[in-house]
Amino acid sequence: MEAINQLTETWEQKRDREAAETKLKYDTLYTRVAEHLPGWEYRSAPNPLYPNTWIRYIVCKENPQRRFDMAINHVHVQISGIWPQRGENGTYATPGSIQESSPSISCSLSRGYEAIAKDIQRRFLPEYLRISEYLRIFAKLEEKIASDQAYEDRRAANWRSLHADPVDAILRDCYRPGMGDERATLQLKDGYGQIRMEGQDSVALEIRSIPTRVARVLLETLAKENGK
Repeated sequence: MEAINQLTETWEQKRDREAAETKLKYDTLYTRVAEHLPGWEYRSAPNPLYPNTWIRYIVCKENPQRRFDMAINHVHVQISGIWPQRGENGTYATPGSIQESSPSISCSLSRGYEAIAKDIQRRFLPEYLRISEYLRIFAKLEEKIASDQAYEDRRAANWRSLHADPVDAILRDCYRPGMGDERATLQLKDGYGQIRMEGQDSVALEIRSIPTRVARVLLETLAKENGK
């Protein structure tokens, strides 16, 4: 009867049936293996990119960045690690980033879920956790370097923007932009002063001995900005 039903089912029905069978097979594997791994749990969610498919991981309860997946290949299951992400939506650091190979093991499905879990604990997790910790530190360092570079790039860009005409005519740089101490003296017809970068978006400005009429123009500009 089952064979007759399979002959009469449509392509869509066959697709849905096979998807349901695959989901049950993987849900059972992940759930049963996780039961034998203290401190780890099974998590899954629909794949937003591909209908009728799921994203599955066994996740460390204390640190969800540490997780691995399993793929069934005929009579074996392949276990591979997922690596730390650079920032919230960044790319993933990989073992190759620190000249390490990616640990992965294969187990026979016929040995049962408890034996697979023991193999994971003995042959996979120690190496995976060691490399994962190194990569976590490496990714944090990369984030800091990128953040520092972004700060310096924005600071240098803002300093360059101050040199547009006609302001450039009265500025004489004391230090080269990009050296972390951007400053310039003000070459004024009446009066003198200096300007220097304080942060990536702010400056310290000092002006002395300027005429009252020039001071009024400057103060009126500041008052307009203050009222926005």
